[in-house]
Amino acid sequence: MEISAEKNALFDEQLAQQMGVLRNATLAGKDSPNYNPNITYGSILSDMELKQIAKLSPKLSPLLNETRSPEKIQEIKDQVAQITERRINLYNRAPIDFDVTERFPEFTRKLENWNTRQEAMLELSPTQRGMMAGVAGMSPEAAPVPPIGLEKAKKIAARGFEPDNELKFENFKEGAKFRTKVGFAPRHMTKEDWDYLGKQHGLKGTYSYVDPNDPSLGVAFKAEGEEDYKLVNTPYLTAEDTYKFLVNEVPAIAADIGLLYVGGKKFGAGTGLYGNLPTRALSVLGLSGLSATGAAGGDFVRLTMGSAMGAHDRAFMDIFKESGLMGALAFAGTGVISTATHIIPAVWQSIKGTKVPAEFFSTIREMLKRAQASEQGEAIVRGGIGTETTMKEINTAIDDLTNRFKADLSGYNPTLASRTGDIDAADLEALFLKYADDLELRALYDKIKLGNQEAITRFVEVLGEKIGPTVGADITAAQVGAGIRGTLNEKIARLNDESYSMIANVRNNLLKAEDIALPGQTLLKKVPDEKASTPLFERTQKRLKELKDNYITGFRQEFENTLKQPKYADLTTGAGFTRTPTNKWIKVRKGESASLFKELEADEAADMLYGATNKETLNRLRGMNSKSKQFANGEEIAFTLQELNATREALNSFASQTDNLVARGHARQLERGLEKQMFKLVEEGAARESGLKLGSADLKRWMKDNQWGDDIAASWKSHANAIEEGNSEAILSIVQGNRPEKVADYLLNTSVPNSRVNTPVTSLMKVLKKEGSDEVLDIQKGMAQYIRQTVLVDDGRTAFNIAKDYRKFMQENRGTLEAIFSKDGFKSSFQYSPKQFQREIIDKIAERDEIIAKIQSRWGLTDVGTGNKVTNIVETLLAAGRTPKASGEALESMKEIMKLVKDDPVLKSQISSVTKNYIQKNILQPKQGTGGLFEIDGSALENLIYRDFGPSEIVGEQLTFESFMTPLLGGDKAAREYIKNLKILNDMVQREIGPPITAGVRQQLGMGEYGIGSPIEGARMAQRLLIAPLTKLGRRITAISNRVNDNSRRFVGEMLLDPVLLNKAMAWAEGKTNTQQFIRFLTSYGTVASWDLANEIQFYDVDEKVQKTPKKKTRQQASDILEQGLEQGRSIIGATP
Repeated sequence: MEISAEKNALFDEQLAQQMGVLRNATLAGKDSPNYNPNITYGSILSDMELKQIAKLSPKLSPLLNETRSPEKIQEIKDQVAQITERRINLYNRAPIDFDVTERFPEFTRKLENWNTRQEAMLELSPTQRGMMAGVAGMSPEAAPVPPIGLEKAKKIAARGFEPDNELKFENFKEGAKFRTKVGFAPRHMTKEDWDYLGKQHGLKGTYSYVDPNDPSLGVAFKAEGEEDYKLVNTPYLTAEDTYKFLVNEVPAIAADIGLLYVGGKKFGAGTGLYGNLPTRALSVLGLSGLSATGAAGGDFVRLTMGSAMGAHDRAFMDIFKESGLMGALAFAGTGVISTATHIIPAVWQSIKGTKVPAEFFSTIREMLKRAQASEQGEAIVRGGIGTETTMKEINTAIDDLTNRFKADLSGYNPTLASRTGDIDAADLEALFLKYADDLELRALYDKIKLGNQEAITRFVEVLGEKIGPTVGADITAAQVGAGIRGTLNEKIARLNDESYSMIANVRNNLLKAEDIALPGQTLLKKVPDEKASTPLFERTQKRLKELKDNYITGFRQEFENTLKQPKYADLTTGAGFTRTPTNKWIKVRKGESASLFKELEADEAADMLYGATNKETLNRLRGMNSKSKQFANGEEIAFTLQELNATREALNSFASQTDNLVARGHARQLERGLEKQMFKLVEEGAARESGLKLGSADLKRWMKDNQWGDDIAASWKSHANAIEEGNSEAILSIVQGNRPEKVADYLLNTSVPNSRVNTPVTSLMKVLKKEGSDEVLDIQKGMAQYIRQTVLVDDGRTAFNIAKDYRKFMQENRGTLEAIFSKDGFKSSFQYSPKQFQREIIDKIAERDEIIAKIQSRWGLTDVGTGNKVTNIVETLLAAGRTPKASGEALESMKEIMKLVKDDPVLKSQISSVTKNYIQKNILQPKQGTGGLFEIDGSALENLIYRDFGPSEIVGEQLTFESFMTPLLGGDKAAREYIKNLKILNDMVQREIGPPITAGVRQQLGMGEYGIGSPIEGARMAQRLLIAPLTKLGRRITAISNRVNDNSRRFVGEMLLDPVLLNKAMAWAEGKTNTQQFIRFLTSYGTVASWDLANEIQFYDVDEKVQKTPKKKTRQQASDILEQGLEQGRSIIGATP
């Protein structure tokens, strides 16, 4: 089925909403007996399971049917049924009431008593409490310790599982076997682990987590045929837990002791081990390896045995990783990485009878390869993002600085942990070097680290004095800031000037006039009124009135000339359309008697008719012969067009001026009669001209085809329009006024905002353009000057506000301006279009204002107060926080400054010096207790380069430390070299700080008696628990553990400091070097710790409890002893000579 993308999108949107609702909903409603507020769908289901259930919600049902096939819907329903059966039904459980008082009455009683005592103490004054503490030696009483597992039990009960309902076996022996195997299973067993183990003991059923989001709450088991679950392990501390602890922990501890004892026997007095320090190494290597197998491999042995006996089905690498959680510390304490490559596989193969996968060997060997790879220039850090600085790059930089500047940087000698950044190596270094019991070894380590620090210090000196810009006291950051502020202010002034120049260009393009009163002066000036003047008495009129009258007169004359054309001049007509309205007017006295006022108006109206015309004309209008008083025909009446029109005009003027409504009405009726009679005359003329019958359709068609009478209608219409235009609102208002300076204001006040039409001004300009071109130009000049002086004037407003005001003025008055200038004239005079003005003036001014605002805001150049002003601009930029640097804001500020000073080499150089000085100051800190000396601050250096910037792989090249700092340092080759070496310096410093040691090692280094430098404290604890301390065996074990502990640490420490020794030992452990070759290497190389340990073990007198080491032995004797010890060690671990 084809579904639209829109419908699918709607389905997905509503599905997401339903999932959100479902995620927070409880499995059962509040009215259900299974209601549990602690369990929601989201707490037990995955997003995929939530999605399937949400699809079946009632709200989505219509869309589901529209977007999914029936087969797909059924598939969804089947999946939801499985989810319900497997997950929802399991966790749809009401919470179990967990009453601490009922379950733990003794603890409750102690807690209540303690609370009572605390309340009593609170009632005492502070002085009384102090006296009781001082006299009675009392100290604050601690609250009773809650039963172990109490909080965990509460959480289990809250999810509907009974904490006390634990899995029990009816057969005690079967249960003991089950619990024993649990001791050989992983410490954090999954439900799959429990299932595997349970099936071997007849447990058939379902295992489920109490809380799938918190496996630490344990696993519950539901046997086939039973209704509810039981916990496979109660949260409380029981005897079985103690038993499990012994099974879990003792194998590793006991194996450590046992192997140390066996190793002591094999490498003991019977071997005759003796000799001086450089030739007694291999015995210790063998013992150290055995101890490593016991302590580091103890948990490994336990899990391997568990795999063999069926306690679990974990693979080798799983066991190796799992056992490392407990054995890593002991292994790091008494062994070396290389020996594990023989011991652990040998243990696995002897128990399981199968070979170890190759993955194990690659894991162990990796740490040794990392240091070598870094030396060759390869990146060795795993899991990080960015570009790693290798040891080869560091060494190359050191060699370069040494050769170029004769600097002594030869003291830099990073340790294995520093070279690799490996956490395991850091653990070893902390245990065997940094906190070594051997003072000589610790002193050697401190000397190496001190040499590295001195090399780093000299590196800093070379970097500060020889590379990049010069740093001195000639210029301060504040002085550079003042220079930049001056340049910034110049830029602001330049931007403002550019904006005002744009406004000036607009203003200068307009027409100019001396004064905005020019339109009024032109239109209201006095001119002679020749009609009203006499030779002696000249009368005047306003120029606009003269122009108006001339305008109307011209059209009237044109109309009259049309009537006088030959085709119309000889035509005459009767009074067919004038008779009735004339008689009605005469008889008005008889018809208007409804009220006194109407009678008076009627009488007056009748009198007006007689007063407005002579008797003969009145009779002709009535269609009567003036002599016979009889009705006359058309030939007798003989009205011409000119006569009819003159009478019509007189009536029109009368009707327009009279206040007598009766007279006005009759005058208008008679006026219409005259107009009809005029058309009748024209029609009669057409009939005579065409020979067609008057009133026929043919005549009308002839008149249309020949445009007969059209010229009269057109000229009359033009005349009428001229009268209307000449008497328009604008003309009459201006003529009546006497203030020329107000004419421009008046014209603009006639505007309708945002309209493109202004009828009164259009009429005015039409009259003026026909009668006086000079007046038109003066009005245009005056209006432009008005805009120059009132809208575009520089009166303190910003250029942007002037531009906005001008745009608003043009928008509101465009109709008026186009009427004055015409549309084409408006474009040419103002060169204005809204879009163009917005784009070329307002937007460009706004861009400049935005730049100014950013400069003022960013660099504190505003005039509002002085507290916000930034005087130290460069250091303010450099000290910008993470957000402005990570977002690119600081980068843009930097670019702005560097662009600003690009043509000022002095200021540019000063910025470089200030920047370098800032870096130098911020990466150094006072050296405590030296009174004026400084040292590198590793944290500050790291933060400077990386905290506020990201790797180019993520943020791109622009938002890196290099992109930000290089331009500020000068942007040249020297600046790039400085940045490169600064990063190398940081890598050297961070390598000296080293990777963090693991939490287990941190804990080990702070454990008092079994603390710093004591890597086999677990062995001592088991030794005291399992072996009587005063027996011969106990004394032997004590002696061996003490000696092995001391000497093995020395040996491992020496290997960590000596890559050659470490690689040789690794080669022997992997079978790449035979015993004789390795012995010759050791006797010639001269390792201290291995020789000492062999003597200590061999010559300790157990009975007398004293050491009886001979003073001198020969080199050959030592060589023989080493060979014998190696062979015995190899026979134990299964290595091939």
